[in-house]
Amino acid sequence: MTLRQFGSGGESAPDQVRRPLAGDAAFCFTSGTLIDTPDGPRPIDDLKTGDLVSTLDNGSQLLCWVGRRHVSEAEISLNEALRPVEFAPGVFGNTRVLRVSPQHRMLLNDWRAEVYFGEDQVLVPARALVNGTTIRQVLPESGVNYINLLFERHEVILAEGSLSESFHPDEDGLAALDQTQRSEILALFPGLALERRRAAFPIVRPSEARALRLSF
Repeated sequence: MTLRQFGSGGESAPDQVRRPLAGDAAFCFTSGTLIDTPDGPRPIDDLKTGDLVSTLDNGSQLLCWVGRRHVSEAEISLNEALRPVEFAPGVFGNTRVLRVSPQHRMLLNDWRAEVYFGEDQVLVPARALVNGTTIRQVLPESGVNYINLLFERHEVILAEGSLSESFHPDEDGLAALDQTQRSEILALFPGLALERRRAAFPIVRPSEARALRLSF
């Protein structure tokens, strides 16, 4: 698969990525990502509602919902908020190349979390980590398939060996889904259930992460 690179001081620096809107890629993994389960790593494409996935803090958890969306090359050419962020092997604990949507958050749990943010562990948006070399935005020629994994709670899971969040249907997360997907989630979590959901770890804003110039 041929990829074009962004975010290295060229045509699409991550600072210009806007707030998620309807139709954007909402906090997703990409097709082909291996997700840790009690039975070993499984391709995310094979996971479905009711399957068990291994989580960092809460053992094996059932998937409540799986959302999918194909984004064409034409769409991601026009909208940088749809272009996946690619992590080279080993840069974030991942054993293979890992691609996620720009809004998707990674768990930072080393000395940088304490030094920069005063927390043991924080969630940082992938777009804020782009450095143009080992972490970069790319444009796959065939487009990209994004897949959301939703649990009863916001979880941290292992994707290609890297600690990363599950879908968190907060205000931004819901805004980036289409109407059908929003309706499906609201049916699963009626009333105030969504408002009561808490993030698994403190969330760092993209501007905060970029200002500190985290290096990888």
